Amino acid sequence: MWDGVTQSGSHSAGGMVLMTPAREILLANGVQFSCIADPMVVELLVLREAVCWCLDRGFTEVSFEGDAKVIIDKINRGKTGDNQMGGYS
Repeated sequence: MWDGVTQSGSHSAGGMVLMTPAREILLANGVQFSCIADPMVVELLVLREAVCWCLDRGFTEVSFEGDAKVIIDKINRGKTGDNQMGGYS
């Protein structure tokens, strides 16, 4: 599971939780970013950190859950070569 948050100005952060299929927490981690005020960019960076975090620990079969529907839908569609994330609606 991952989530990102932005505050006024350019303060942003995110967190990730690694759980078993039974929803037991194995590990948790947080990251901070500076000079990033766009919520979509923060969500993408936190997801990237979550993927790297899992790979660094040897986890290769994982599912990612988050609340950024635009990002999730785009990844699930599997489109490549399209740099536009789409609208925020």
